[in-house]
Amino acid sequence: MVRRQVKRQILGHRVGNRVKTKPTEQEKVSEIAESSDSALATTSSSKSSSATPTRSNIALKATAPKKRDRRKLNNSKQVQPPRSSSRKVQKIQPEIQKQRYRPPSHALKEIRVYQTTTRLLIPRIPFQRLVRDITWAVTGAADIRYQGLALTALHEAAESFIVGLFEDSYLLSLHAKRVTLMDRDLQLALRIRGNKGL
Repeated sequence: MVRRQVKRQILGHRVGNRVKTKPTEQEKVSEIAESSDSALATTSSSKSSSATPTRSNIALKATAPKKRDRRKLNNSKQVQPPRSSSRKVQKIQPEIQKQRYRPPSHALKEIRVYQTTTRLLIPRIPFQRLVRDITWAVTGAADIRYQGLALTALHEAAESFIVGLFEDSYLLSLHAKRVTLMDRDLQLALRIRGNKGL
């Protein structure tokens, strides 16, 4: 008896209090046949039970994903093809940065440029509109016409007057030991000139 138990322990493995031996080939074949028979029996019972819904069938239907969800799952699983390498690669060109000047040097450069040129600084058409508005406000007649030469003469005279006034007022600001031109410098220059009406 003891020898048989030892052999069983060596050949099999103990499960709980029982000793289970290794199944033979005949036992394996019989287990497979029994499992296939039970599977056939369950499928036939499920077909018959599908006509009459049970709690288990209802629970399975409730947990099963809907068609839309299945489509989403299928679409998410699809792997996108790699992008073709035939696309043109855009070359990134570095932005050309403008040269930055310090404030006084840039202003001095502009002064030199404007002193060398002889063209008029005030635009022509806005100046003509201003002249027509002033004549309409003074005379009240809107049908007064000007020759082109008369308008250019007024334009030249107005610019020369403004430039001279700014020169004198800037000299007054330098006399006050300032570099910034102020409104009071312009008023003092007009008063010294005798143009009180302007």
